[in-house]
Amino acid sequence: MDSDYALCDSGVEQSPIDLRNATVVEGASLEPEYRAGAVSIARNEHAVDLLDNGHTIQITYDAGSTIEADGVIYELVQFHFHAPSEHTVEGQHYPMEMHFVHQAEDGALAVVGVFVAEGEHSEVFQGLLDESPSQSGAERHLEGVGLDVDAFVPEQTEYFRYMGSLTTPPCSEGVRWIVLPNPLVVSAEQVAAFERLLHDNNRPLQPIGERQLDLIQY
Repeated sequence: MDSDYALCDSGVEQSPIDLRNATVVEGASLEPEYRAGAVSIARNEHAVDLLDNGHTIQITYDAGSTIEADGVIYELVQFHFHAPSEHTVEGQHYPMEMHFVHQAEDGALAVVGVFVAEGEHSEVFQGLLDESPSQSGAERHLEGVGLDVDAFVPEQTEYFRYMGSLTTPPCSEGVRWIVLPNPLVVSAEQVAAFERLLHDNNRPLQPIGERQLDLIQY
């Protein structure tokens, strides 16, 4: 094992986890301020656990999109995909999960997880599918294309919150996780099309240990 990845094995606050038995807490709503902007879409290789390699499609976003969580402002850096979902809800996977990675001024990370469920056709998701690179290592820069990140985040009245880690090496801990229970809905055909680009790049579930899982309702 590479010593740089030791936390992937020895860490006690690792992600993802099964979302169950959450403590219900009344709190402030999540306040995303995402805007349309130019993007770079890349098909990258990355380690998904200590043994296997997988692929993801990563979208690097223009500066200026933020969320506020527990009084801290985090700026959106990139978002990417896992299929099937990394987190589960009472043991059940969704077909996919999107991770919106944010960083505060002090370097602290917050990741918003959005599940993807099968249902009706999604125009915004189709636009992303149409622009996604089909080969590993490929990258496309879409200058002036108004990709509206906010359209990928369904309206919510609650969200899960816990402290965890990156789900890929080096598995750094201290990551604030915000997982939205209300999924983005896309068609079965769109899920199948995305699975042709990537699949089985989810990290296995990690024990929650002594951590508290909150369900913030507002």
